Amino acid sequence: MKKSIRFKIFITFALLIVAFQAAFLIANNYFLDDIYLSSTRNRMEEVFRTYKTQIEEGTGIENAIMELSRDNGVTITVIEDGGVTGTSSFERRANQQFRITPFILNNIKILDARMEREYLFTELPKSAAPNKSLVFIGRLGQGRYIVIEKPLALIEQNTMIARRFIMISGFLTLILGSAAIFIVSGRITRPVVKMTKTAKAIAKQDFKGKVDYEGEDELGDLARSINLISDELDGALTDLKDANAKLTEDIERERRLEKMRRRFVSSVSHELKNPISMIQAYADGLRHNIAKDPEAMAEYAEIISDESDKMASLIKDLLDLSAYESGTFTINKAWFDFASMVKESSERQKKLFDEKGVGLETRLPEKAMIYGDALRMEQILSNFLANALRHSDEGGKVKVSLENSKEGSRLRVYNTGSPIEENEIENIWTSFYKI
Repeated sequence: MKKSIRFKIFITFALLIVAFQAAFLIANNYFLDDIYLSSTRNRMEEVFRTYKTQIEEGTGIENAIMELSRDNGVTITVIEDGGVTGTSSFERRANQQFRITPFILNNIKILDARMEREYLFTELPKSAAPNKSLVFIGRLGQGRYIVIEKPLALIEQNTMIARRFIMISGFLTLILGSAAIFIVSGRITRPVVKMTKTAKAIAKQDFKGKVDYEGEDELGDLARSINLISDELDGALTDLKDANAKLTEDIERERRLEKMRRRFVSSVSHELKNPISMIQAYADGLRHNIAKDPEAMAEYAEIISDESDKMASLIKDLLDLSAYESGTFTINKAWFDFASMVKESSERQKKLFDEKGVGLETRLPEKAMIYGDALRMEQILSNFLANALRHSDEGGKVKVSLENSKEGSRLRVYNTGSPIEENEIENIWTSFYKI
């Protein structure tokens, strides 16, 4: 079963709290009594020092005993020359015949035997008093002693109260700490959950979602990195899709060009058969003297010359195609007068227009200087005029106009022939394409 990181953090810290609380309770169970005893002994020693100082300053014995007893929760008795001179116990003050117990006297003797020490601690057994007590006996000097007592039952009661308080506070700490950990873990893991969702979306090529966490910490750096990766991948995939689409388009265009090229070569090869057959036939006619008179012979020779020109033109087209495919097709640019070229090309083809009965009109400026390959431009111009003538009916017109502007020069060729079909217009610039 998959567990969320929030659940793992919550369980981890909750277990840590439980472990710490358990260790604390165990330590208190074993050491709390000793801690209280040690604290009580320190307090008794402090009472002894305070009382001794107050006596030296001349403070009243009775007042000093009562104040120190009340403030520290102990019973104080002052002994001088084997008798009680002051006590904080109401019972002992009411009992005028109060005598010092043998237990206390024996411990005073033990203290006197150790002159290097000012005080000693002992425990008053239950057989010597109603309650078992911790006893402090201190030497005040000049045969005077102070006895400070505190029932061990009070210490045990205090330790029990402390243990109960520690258990209750530990339980409350566990409850409140767990609630706090649950809330805090949610705040900590919220951006992680968002990052996970965004990363999954990125894996599915969905780059719209972003991690909206702007913290100046490691999670903030990670969020910004994921957003940056998303943007970079989005851009890269978009470029890749565009490149793939362009590649597909180029491949498809290349396939179409290859088909057109094969069809063109096949057409040229087929068209070469006719002039070859014509030249061979009329050459055989001349060789076998089929043409008897000079006029017939001249006609045969003219036909052979015309067919040879056709073959030369077809072969030139094939050579240009071969040069283009091999990468040796060169463009030589220079400044030239395009208006003059249009004029000369129109005049050179004027005879062909007259033979077909198609009118040719030109409207040209005196000069139109352009930068390009004059030879290739002349080929283009000749093809334009030849196509305009080919698709014009007898009695039609072809108009050629050239205009200069700031952007350059614009050539317009208009004819009165049948228009190209709408669905074919986009193919007029495709290489080797024929309707």
